[in-house]
Formats: sequence, structure tokens, C-alpha cells
Amino acid sequence: MLKQAILSIAALAGLGLVGYASGATIYPVNDGFESPDVSANAGSQSNSYAYANQSGGNGPFNTSAPGVGWTFTSGGVGIASNGSAFGVAGATNLNNNSGAGNTTSQYGQAGLLQGGDGSLTANISQSITLPAGTTSATLNFDDEGRNNSGPNGINVYLDGVQVGGTLTPISNTSFNTETVSLGAISGAHTIAFAGKNPNGGDNTSFIDNVRIIAVPEPASFGILGLGALSLLARRRRV
Repeated sequence: MLKQAILSIAALAGLGLVGYASGATIYPVNDGFESPDVSANAGSQSNSYAYANQSGGNGPFNTSAPGVGWTFTSGGVGIASNGSAFGVAGATNLNNNSGAGNTTSQYGQAGLLQGGDGSLTANISQSITLPAGTTSATLNFDDEGRNNSGPNGINVYLDGVQVGGTLTPISNTSFNTETVSLGAISGAHTIAFAGKNPNGGDNTSFIDNVRIIAVPEPASFGILGLGALSLLARRRRV
């Protein structure tokens, strides 16, 4: 009976450990850049893009409007839609944090990074909160280069410090996932994306579906399960 109870505890604890190992997915507000809808009142689909802080396409837009979430700093950053003059293709029409896409447009949207020197002079950023006890955090996002001008480099920042090297989208016609390790962090932190194009020109990259995978420390129940297995091993040796 004791052996059976110990095995049951260990089995349940094992399930708990598997759940913790997979981590929790945390979505920033407007993780898919579906707000605001840059297609609304654009006049044509080719104009369905907007710089946040300067004219161009359907810009500038109200960066403090409800649901926008992101902070857009300086020029060369904004939002572009599938089918716009920027040639975006395959951006999803969904914000995972809210489970909703554009309410007035069928077209998916993505964050836009054009030009820049790789610093935070021009960037897209947002504060996120990770659970206490997070032992490993990974930033995932999808990116794509501009089809008619080529991609822009992308630098990722955590709390104002660059993390890893410059990332360059591998395709100008489809979105692919980038993975950046943020280390063992918890609580409130700011992530930022900055464009890097030292050669000038209209090189542009697009980002979509931003999410953070946070893996917390093992649950105490998992530790209890390991203790149960240890007890069983000792009984077998007696």
C-alpha cells in the first residue's frame, strides 16, 4: 500500500514538472499590431500603413489610443498591413492577448521598422510583467523583410540593454520566428525593437506575434514527488 501511494505521488508530481518545464506564454498588449487599423480611411490598400510619428500612408496615428499598447519612439517606426505599399505578406490578423483581430479590416498587420542605427533613438517598446520565480524567459517573435527594398536589421533590447546580436529576417515573402533568450528575469521589464540600417535606403523589416515564454521554478509538489521516489529507492535497498 505504501509503495503504491509513493508511486502515485511521484506520478502526479511528474505531471506537474512537465507542465512547469513547458512554461507559460505571455502576450504583450497588441502583440499582433492589429491596433489601430491602418486600413481604415486609407483610401486604398496600398496606403494601408502608417508611421506613428510622421506623415506617410495613413499616418501619423494616435499612439495613446486604447489597445495600442506599444510605445513608438521617433520616426521610421509604425504599422503596415498586408497588401500595402510596403509589400507585407502573411501578417496574421490576430492579437493573441485579446483573441481578436482587426474589427474593420480583413488584413493582418505588423510592426514596421525602417532605417535606424540600431540604437533606441527609434524603437517600438512595451513593458511586460513576468511571474515571480521565472528561471528562464525567451522572447519569440515573427519577422519578415521588405520584398521590394530588402530587410532591415533588428536589435532587441531588455531594459535599455541590447540582448544578443542584430537579427536579419531570412525571407522577404514570409514571416519566420526569431528566438532571443532573456535569462532568468521576473517582474516588470521593458522589451524594445530597434531597426539597424547603416547603409541608408528604404530597407524595412516587420515584426508580428510577439510573445514571451516564461518557465518558473519547479513547484513544491514536484519536489515532493522527487522525495517520494528517493524514499522508494531506499526501501528497495533495505
